[in-house]
Amino acid sequence: MDRSLPRRAAVQSARWLWLALLMTPPLAAQTTRGSDAAGDPGLAQSAPGDAAPQTDPDARVRTRLLRARGGGVLRAESRRHAGRWEYRRAGEREWTALPPGLVESARLESEALEDLRGRRAALGRAAAPDLVELAGWALQAGLYDEALALLDDVLEADPDQPDALALARRDDLPFGVPARAEGRLDELLQFASLAPPALREMAVARMAALPDQAALRAALLARLTSLRTGERELAALALRRLPAAGGWSVAELQELLRRAARDVSPEVRQGAALALRDARQPGLAVPLVTALSSASPVIRTHSAEALGRMGYAAAVPALVERLATLPAAGGGGNFVAPRSSLFVGTQTAFVQGFDVDIAQSAAIGDPEIGTLQAGVSLDVAVLGASGPSYVGESGALRTALERLTGARPGNSVAAWKGWWEAHRQDWEPAQPVTGS
Repeated sequence: MDRSLPRRAAVQSARWLWLALLMTPPLAAQTTRGSDAAGDPGLAQSAPGDAAPQTDPDARVRTRLLRARGGGVLRAESRRHAGRWEYRRAGEREWTALPPGLVESARLESEALEDLRGRRAALGRAAAPDLVELAGWALQAGLYDEALALLDDVLEADPDQPDALALARRDDLPFGVPARAEGRLDELLQFASLAPPALREMAVARMAALPDQAALRAALLARLTSLRTGERELAALALRRLPAAGGWSVAELQELLRRAARDVSPEVRQGAALALRDARQPGLAVPLVTALSSASPVIRTHSAEALGRMGYAAAVPALVERLATLPAAGGGGNFVAPRSSLFVGTQTAFVQGFDVDIAQSAAIGDPEIGTLQAGVSLDVAVLGASGPSYVGESGALRTALERLTGARPGNSVAAWKGWWEAHRQDWEPAQPVTGS
């Protein structure tokens, strides 16, 4: 899935959102257009694109972070002209003057970015809370795009990281869901399906305030089967984030089970498995345990991954049994990869004699053709059905067991067999007591 275009669109729109909310009314009469500039001697002295020949560095056209007294930071090309700050958006020639006294401080964008890079380099292989703290600093500095990117990285690695979720759900952020989507189900779902992780969490938080929660869950269930990956991913996330007043419906759980084992998108499969985990119904592991014996190696692998994310300990014995009996050739047990032979070489034909038949004093000879061959014969097997499927399935089984048990005996089947012999009694269900 290529998410770069939706991410860029959402983030770029967020950059100007605070300005539209905070500063639009006072700026209505401050736009300096061609006819307006003629009546202002201070504005008529310089063309829109030229650099003022003054010694004041604020008079130069540079990309700055202009901090407003009321909160929020404007990131744009700017200059100080005729005693007030002006800005213009990328690609535009018109300047917009800010009201006097509105800008509290100004900082060059290049200096702020250099500061951010230095702080990030100092963290090295930082833990998630440190990255979230850095995202908070970037927000304070006015580097909104970079703050969102840091939050996205944290949430992509751990969708439930508490510090990142707390920051993304703050009410005082200078960006978020567009005004056109507030309170409108279809618009909100459309925005959230295209948004990166942090903005998606903001949109899902808004969904909890919609008055018709039944219509919302029906719309989310419908989007679980959408052809668009973003809509399926959003539906799985929203279903587990939003409280279910009447409990999870059978249709929701069935579709989430299908998505966890069969969806082509890793993000959708992960979201569905986490939703099944948050449903807190251990019986949901049974269909996926059954799928471990499917004839499809893809479904078996996806089912093992889902069981590991769902967190139900009852699946441990079935995962160990499947790992211990996994055929080295892959497949479902009696599956054999297609095989054939292949000859690579050259063949030369020649006349090696004649088959002579005498009839009515006439000699009739049929030529006898011989062949010479030079080359090699190869035995060919379809590796795509044997080698990689075994490696992927065994890896998924071991990863699931590590998540459920916390044990790491090794990467071999023999190591897990030894671990199971030593810890079987801790994970197998208790046997019923018989006798008096």
